[in-house]
Amino acid sequence: MAQAIQHIKVLPIDTCTPYYTVAPRKNHILKAKNQVLHVISGTAWVSLNGQDHILKTGEAITLERGGDAVVAVSGMSGKSVKYTLSD
Repeated sequence: MAQAIQHIKVLPIDTCTPYYTVAPRKNHILKAKNQVLHVISGTAWVSLNGQDHILKTGEAITLERGGDAVVAVSGMSGKSVKYTLSD
């Protein structure tokens, strides 16, 4: 099943919104629980249910359950990426 990538307006990160940083050449492994991953800065490579997605700053994807529900998030071109997760 194809995942829709949404374009969103990037807002400044406030002290109430947790964000995550993937360091260069590192990965974050998540469990898909129908949350939305918003890229705050950088370019993210998101692997979800056997499909790879490239998201740029301002784009978002819903991490839908299905398959093994394991999500890998990496930065592209050896650079870090910042993202938020929301329900």
